Amino acid sequence: MGLKVLVVEDEIVIADELCLILDKNGYEALEPALNYNEAIRAFEVEAPHLAILDVRLGGKRSGLDVARYIRKKSGMPLIFLTACGDPKSIHEMEVYET
Repeated sequence: MGLKVLVVEDEIVIADELCLILDKNGYEALEPALNYNEAIRAFEVEAPHLAILDVRLGGKRSGLDVARYIRKKSGMPLIFLTACGDPKSIHEMEVYET
């Protein structure tokens, strides 16, 4: 199997579509994480190679919170997804550039 990819997206239709596309292209898409807690659990248990993170998740914690946690534990590459183009969100994502 290919690289393991963690998809963190609270919209299940989008999450499933991303996983389908990843699988079709030779990646091993893990079961999508729909919130912060699921994302952290999947990161710890599955040891993915890459994470695709929706910036805005339902609940108090965001995809940026997931990114902060991952960055404390590893240098794993992160890809952010968002429909938000406001300057504050863009700036928060830029912090994670490597």
